[in-house]
Amino acid sequence: MQPKLDDVGEMISSAIASDPQVQSLLTGTPYVWMTVLTEERRNFNASLGYYQQEQLAILLVYPNFRRQNQYIL
Repeated sequence: MQPKLDDVGEMISSAIASDPQVQSLLTGTPYVWMTVLTEERRNFNASLGYYQQEQLAILLVYPNFRRQNQYIL
């Protein structure tokens, strides 16, 4: 999971650096959702197995994922 999050951070950083409009939109946003993802993962870390944690992370980043893939959870 961490390498995926690192890739997302790198994509956000390059988008911010290359486009002033993206910079103005995303300057504070990544810190907000990354904090939520980290806090949610901490809260559920003790009670969930690794596979379930991965599913939780997918649902937090892609909220419509569960509706499209009901069989996962």
